[in-house]
Amino acid sequence: MRAIGPYLTCAVGVLSLLAVHLTTSRSQSPGKSSTPAPMTTGQQSEAATVLAKQAQRILESYCHTCHGQNGAAEGGFNYATDLQRLIQRRKVIPGRAEESPLFRRVASGKMPPPDVSRRPTAEEIAFLRRWIEAGAPLIASPLPRAFVSETDVFAALVADLEKHPPRSRRFLRYFTLHTLYNAGWSEDELQTYRLAVSKLLNSLSWHPEITRPQAVDERQLILRIDLRDFFWDATSWNRLLAEYPFALQLDSVAARIVAVQTASRLPVVRADWFLATASRAPLYYELLQLPATAQELERQLRIDTLLNIQQERVARAGFNNSGIARNNRLIERHYAAHGAYWRTYDFEEVPASLVERTHLVPDRRNLFAYPLGPGNLENNFLHAGGELIFNLPNGLQGFMLVNARNERINKGPINLVSDPKRPDRAVECAVSCFGCHYTGILPKADQIRAFVEQNQRHFRRQDVEIVRALYVPEPVMRQLMEKDMARFRQAVEKTGGRITASEPILLATLRFEANQDLPAVAAEVGLPADVFQKQLRELASRAAGDPTAEAISRNFGPLLLPDGSVSRPVIVQAFGDLVRKLRGLAPLNTQSIVNTLPDNTGELDPLQDLSATVHAVAFAPNLRWALLAGADKTLRLFDIEQFREIRRLIGHTTSVWAVAISPDQRWAASGSADGTVLVWNLRDFSQEKLLQGHTGLVSALAWSPHHHRIISAAWDGSVMVWDASEGKELARWMVGGYPTALALFPNHEELAIAVGTECRLLDLASGQVKRTLARHRAPITAISIAANGQWFASAAEDGTIYIGSRDRDKPTCILPPSPTPIATPWQSLAWSPGNSLLAAGASDGRFAVWHWDGKHAKLIASRQPHSTAVVALAWHLPGTVGDSQPSTIISLDRGGQAKLTRLPQTSPP
Repeated sequence: MRAIGPYLTCAVGVLSLLAVHLTTSRSQSPGKSSTPAPMTTGQQSEAATVLAKQAQRILESYCHTCHGQNGAAEGGFNYATDLQRLIQRRKVIPGRAEESPLFRRVASGKMPPPDVSRRPTAEEIAFLRRWIEAGAPLIASPLPRAFVSETDVFAALVADLEKHPPRSRRFLRYFTLHTLYNAGWSEDELQTYRLAVSKLLNSLSWHPEITRPQAVDERQLILRIDLRDFFWDATSWNRLLAEYPFALQLDSVAARIVAVQTASRLPVVRADWFLATASRAPLYYELLQLPATAQELERQLRIDTLLNIQQERVARAGFNNSGIARNNRLIERHYAAHGAYWRTYDFEEVPASLVERTHLVPDRRNLFAYPLGPGNLENNFLHAGGELIFNLPNGLQGFMLVNARNERINKGPINLVSDPKRPDRAVECAVSCFGCHYTGILPKADQIRAFVEQNQRHFRRQDVEIVRALYVPEPVMRQLMEKDMARFRQAVEKTGGRITASEPILLATLRFEANQDLPAVAAEVGLPADVFQKQLRELASRAAGDPTAEAISRNFGPLLLPDGSVSRPVIVQAFGDLVRKLRGLAPLNTQSIVNTLPDNTGELDPLQDLSATVHAVAFAPNLRWALLAGADKTLRLFDIEQFREIRRLIGHTTSVWAVAISPDQRWAASGSADGTVLVWNLRDFSQEKLLQGHTGLVSALAWSPHHHRIISAAWDGSVMVWDASEGKELARWMVGGYPTALALFPNHEELAIAVGTECRLLDLASGQVKRTLARHRAPITAISIAANGQWFASAAEDGTIYIGSRDRDKPTCILPPSPTPIATPWQSLAWSPGNSLLAAGASDGRFAVWHWDGKHAKLIASRQPHSTAVVALAWHLPGTVGDSQPSTIISLDRGGQAKLTRLPQTSPP
């Protein structure tokens, strides 16, 4: 009774609650009906919680070891203690215990397995029944799970990169589980994925040591690797990115910082996609850098197979009914440079019809009749292909499938081998191999040696002797297999996992390939499930006449049905359109990465783009033209009156991120990703000076009329003051972090600079920080100073805008983000000449205008003239127009498109 005591105690507790309720209700109604009054909500909740907790404890005691503990996933089931997941996956059907697969297995004695001595008692099984029949109540969660956005992911990456020396950051890459977390996957399920990532990465490595990925965040959703630990380089990672269908252009400071620091336009991919893709040929072959033929691989492994056979240095076993091969199979073991090299020979089926056979002698495709080979001699077997299994230097295994000519193939012919777990039943390298060889090598008993010895009269004497030498006795083969299995088991344990029949890489692949429900698709798109569902309904309601919206509604409409799902191919095919429509994001081009560093450790400029992407804009004081800093390494002179590009300034060798125009409109300065600043003569558009001093991306520039000076800020944490005429450095101050924006006050003696989430007031004479003007909760994207020098505004990625005075430490007014589930970042700000109107441009193509009275801001206009981020705004005021009567606003978007938007005549409120 000691083992079941706690469960009986709590069961009695539940019954006690009911008893007290009945007694109380009777005592309060003497002489009346004995029918009890309904339980209060609190009593119902308390009883349900007790039931749920005890059911969870029973499952934890008897099922968790094999189905969730440290990622264990026997039978593909790794959420035994997650009651909600059990219901979602229909392992438990509320109210119907006998129809619940979990209960049926427990009640029948199949779970735990029969060989497990510690088993649930009859009372505990009865308790599980009562829990299910009571509706399978859940344990109330104290707090809902917080949604993890891409912004959160990249913020964690920035924080992690800061912990490593700058020179080592270009080797760091990441895998993320946040989409699975957002879809509601339990911690046990996530742990299975962590173990699978560790195993697959080390199975794609020629490094002699096992290295586990390291979690970098509190929830352990982001895993970091160092490419050097797996003998990978930029080519390996870029090959992976070339297949990645979920890459998005995230217009955020953190995403750009991460790209620059790691020298990779996308140093993070989804772990579930990685497991389902890198484990399958041809990507598997390319990441493991395997050659095109078995002969080339054997040369790399220091193996001469024919010589080994001739000198009888191999161990063979031949048999029928392998479970994978449809016909005979021969396995052959060689010693190799890093351990064992196993090779299988698989055979076509011998035709059963006499019409298909040219003679009645034994067929060479019958291993029992022709046990010697391979070769073209008449007494050699005739195989059709096979599988190569070899130890990697770290003790794990690599795989290759080959045809009869020893050429590498991605899938085995279905007439030779089959894998019932794959959608097309074909053996696919290497995911089928991982699933089959979860113990390292599958123990098999030889049948050929005994057969030949019993039928010696049918074989030549010398062939019988060769068979005895090659097909070693069963104890010898078992010892070799056990030795190889032990080494493989030790390697798997070093990855953090353990040997289990439900191999984690295969399990993750099957789940990725399965149909996905609404929470899963919402998480992949990057939206909470309720928001995604609402937006999908709204899109369907207005889809008429919009081919893309109609296609999305047809493809993803099933998700709005009860238990609806969509297939993985549909998700991959329509993902780009889906995120464009629902989030306003564009796919990131990861196909053509060519400008790698000389040592092949990353990209020369991961932010470079050959398209017309605009990073920054400087308007000429007369507002007739502007300079556009582009990702294509150029400056574009844009005529605002004619709305066209009139000239390109070429000189930078990397993407351009900052630009400023001198007050007299005769000069310009531009800063690029390689840390250089170029000074341009705008009279003849020639390059005048090259300013070198920064070691990081130049993110912001300002031009002071005092003594013809340029102020530059860069991601090496420095602010520099330059003499534009001489090209000399006048001052350098370290502000730390990653400056994102700066603006001069009209007195030209002070500078507002954004560093991370802080907006600071900097004295230009001393470089000292006078005060912190504002502290945002997200990185600041833009700063604007009013013409009177009294007011400043700063905008951040969380959609907030702070308005304040240069004389105060705290902002006077905070404009909250727009009431949307996912905050829309502001990208640009502009005060009107009269200091009472503020315009802000957003990443979704909107801009808004507020009237400012010195204390309060009132929204007076909102427009959406663009489809991409508004990177610059300016007030266009022909003639003499005051703040109370603005005419038009000039807006320029990320694609280089300009718009003039007329605003209604507005008087101050």
